[in-house]
Amino acid sequence: MEHGIKYQPIAIQEYDKIMFTQKTPVKVLKNGFVVCLDMPFLGGSPDGRVVNFGCHYHFGLANVKWPETKF
Repeated sequence: MEHGIKYQPIAIQEYDKIMFTQKTPVKVLKNGFVVCLDMPFLGGSPDGRVVNFGCHYHFGLANVKWPETKF
């Protein structure tokens, strides 16, 4: 858990950098609990909300995986 808390912001920064170099700048925002609009009894807490105004759907969700065993 500590590993994830420590490295999650770094992983998100690296994702921002990679997307910028690919001419697809995005912004990853912090968010809380997200509820499904179609089925409001379902929800989750992703690691961030991705904003990309270059796409038809401007918003997406981010879920970071940075396992310590692959570090």
